[in-house]
Amino acid sequence: MDNYLSKSQHAYRSKRSTTEAVWTMQYTKATIQTYKERYLINSIDLSKAFDCIDRKKLIEIFEKEKIADEDELRILSYLLSNTKLRVRIGNVIGRTFSTTIGTPQGDALSPVLFLVYMESILREYRETCTPSKLDLEVSYADDVNFVMHDNFAPESNKNIPTHETDGSNAICMCVYCKQKHLENTLPEITDKYNMQMNHNKTEKHLLTYNEAKKTNYKILGNYIRRENEIKNRKQKAQTAFNAMNKIWLNKKNISIKTKVRLYNALVLPHILYNAATSTYRGVQKDQINSFHRKQLRRLIGVYFPKHISNKKLYEKTGTRPITIDITKQRWQLFGHICRLDADVPANAIMTQYYKLRFQGDTWIRKAHQGGKKNLTLPRILDDDIKNLPIEHRRNTMRLTEFKNGSHLKTLRDLAQDRNAWKKVVHNMANSEKERWEE
Repeated sequence: MDNYLSKSQHAYRSKRSTTEAVWTMQYTKATIQTYKERYLINSIDLSKAFDCIDRKKLIEIFEKEKIADEDELRILSYLLSNTKLRVRIGNVIGRTFSTTIGTPQGDALSPVLFLVYMESILREYRETCTPSKLDLEVSYADDVNFVMHDNFAPESNKNIPTHETDGSNAICMCVYCKQKHLENTLPEITDKYNMQMNHNKTEKHLLTYNEAKKTNYKILGNYIRRENEIKNRKQKAQTAFNAMNKIWLNKKNISIKTKVRLYNALVLPHILYNAATSTYRGVQKDQINSFHRKQLRRLIGVYFPKHISNKKLYEKTGTRPITIDITKQRWQLFGHICRLDADVPANAIMTQYYKLRFQGDTWIRKAHQGGKKNLTLPRILDDDIKNLPIEHRRNTMRLTEFKNGSHLKTLRDLAQDRNAWKKVVHNMANSEKERWEE
């Protein structure tokens, strides 16, 4: 089944995750800001997706694509037949009734069946398109993002079309025609599969050089804009922390060690959710570390006028600055992505980012640095390397900077050796720790 699914699908698959999808979008934003190119992102939403699957059509897909053998098809048919449900409201349970559509949820099989069904829909749509070599799909179950590159980029090109279109021209490669073609074609295909696109929740984001800096675009719970993301992380972590105030205020029966374990299990994940893809500046790193320490002080019961230094606080709680964990996770994720297939979206966008010219195109990319304002994920990776001692860069990393496709290939080759990459991650975390201690 895994061979049938597109590499753009990240849900319920081995070695794939939401973090990888967010990494892809951060590199897309970096492309926009570095080369002044434009992308139109269409995020589609399906209403009650799991509940609307046509079971007969699902079995036909498994037969046609030869995803399952005869015995497995019998098992699937049996599991999907004579399905009965009951509605529960509070303590009241309703009558049993039979269902003929949808997949029973709550087991391991249901999401797998949905992925196959969704892939069939997307394959039929792809056959109607003439995609650009720089177009991407980023999917997580029914959350599908069509990342459409404007082939008339860069923005400095005066011939960027802004013509009106009815979407009938599937050959035109401008983002306006691509969008209209999607709006006209995909709903017809989903209707054939008993699915319905929710137009009220379908979002469109045209990201240009200026818009990318202030976009509110959000994917899988993460904002691409750093200012929105740090605010979102802090709000979620504070809500989780406040829900456990009775535990933090209990000084007699619960030890600090136990409180820290609870904090690390129930609060810290809200701060570190997909933090490997974050593009925090120095001031935001200080904010997230300060926020973390404030919660730790409340956890151990240190309030004004009592005082404890940052160093002693970390020692007493057995913790460390959040930014060390973020740096460590960033390089762990980068190595993991480098070990994936070359055509997964995260790898494809990294390869595209470092190319200056594409076959068949008449324009050549020219990097626009944009000063300190354009702090992107590729620049953060480059800064991480440059912050290492020169001997570590030469001996462990085999390079001294991360600027082009040749450097990317060197790092990809290095990442194949897991033991060597663990040393890289260890050195990066130590480098971040030393900078914090200075």
